[in-house]
Amino acid sequence: GQVPKQGVLARLKFWGEDEAEDVGIPYQLSLTGVGETTELIVMDGAGEWLGSAEAGAILETLKDGYNRL
Repeated sequence: GQVPKQGVLARLKFWGEDEAEDVGIPYQLSLTGVGETTELIVMDGAGEWLGSAEAGAILETLKDGYNRL
């Protein structure tokens, strides 16, 4: 049979527990209103902002998935 397609958020899986898979590093996303715009911030499991290439890669993946909808 065919494997159902997963949405971009399901593939990234920042939350929840799954005993069958490695949990990996937990991430948090925060949407914050700044004037007339909205910022999307990537944070680590402790709630600290990530400004690294890793955060950039997560944001790029979200952007690509959103643009395919």
